[in-house]
Amino acid sequence: MADPKISVPETAEKGGIIPIRTVIDHPMDSGHNYDRDGKLIPRRIINTFIVKYNGEEVFHANLRPAQASNPYYSFNIKATTSGPIDFAWIDDDGTVTTATRNITVV
Repeated sequence: MADPKISVPETAEKGGIIPIRTVIDHPMDSGHNYDRDGKLIPRRIINTFIVKYNGEEVFHANLRPAQASNPYYSFNIKATTSGPIDFAWIDDDGTVTTATRNITVV
């Protein structure tokens, strides 16, 4: 997988809303399509996307083969304390792509 693109503000007001946007480059092959030679392209999808804020899970998605290529997610979390926001994308083949963004709550 390619490096994910993540949008998280650097600072937020305590109790405020933190907008988060993520996209990751991935073909999300469903296992139902064929290549140019007529061979079945094996299933290979990101099956799980998890976001943790200061170690606490705040977003969890179980993805299915019908998910479009390059999964994009946009959601909000409430700003409580300064700290890391950790992202993890887990692929069918066991590959785990991670990223971290830090936020300062004032």
